[in-house]
Amino acid sequence: MTEFVPHLDWISSQDPVLRRRLTQWASINTGTDNLPGLAHLAQCLLREFAALFALELVPLTPTTQIASTGLAVSRPLGSALRLILRPSAPLRIFFNIHMDTVYAATDPFQTLTPLDGDRLRGPGVTDAKGGLAILFTVLESLERTPWSRN
Repeated sequence: MTEFVPHLDWISSQDPVLRRRLTQWASINTGTDNLPGLAHLAQCLLREFAALFALELVPLTPTTQIASTGLAVSRPLGSALRLILRPSAPLRIFFNIHMDTVYAATDPFQTLTPLDGDRLRGPGVTDAKGGLAILFTVLESLERTPWSRN
């Protein structure tokens, strides 16, 4: 088990990076219908991780939903972000997470608030944006190990 210690230590050392990422991402309104905000977050993710991973934006087709009038209406969606590593690997894992939050651009819950030295409160902090920060950090860590070549 000691072979994992350096990698776990590296993850522990990433607290300032995780905090910076989460602070930046939680400050971007990504309400489901805020397509410019979703595009802004996607561009931040692309800039942050393009040197490490092959990333691409995938346009999503609009969805149909039933409006309060009872009529079917088309609702545009933001793009998905695809990350593919070693597409010919014999064993592959699919991770899926959303980038949107439930807070519309007009919602008063828009800012990140430090609660104390270790805790933050803000849109997406305990959900998708926090999850994205952790997911990318774990993938970065894995890429630093000898097991990433298998």
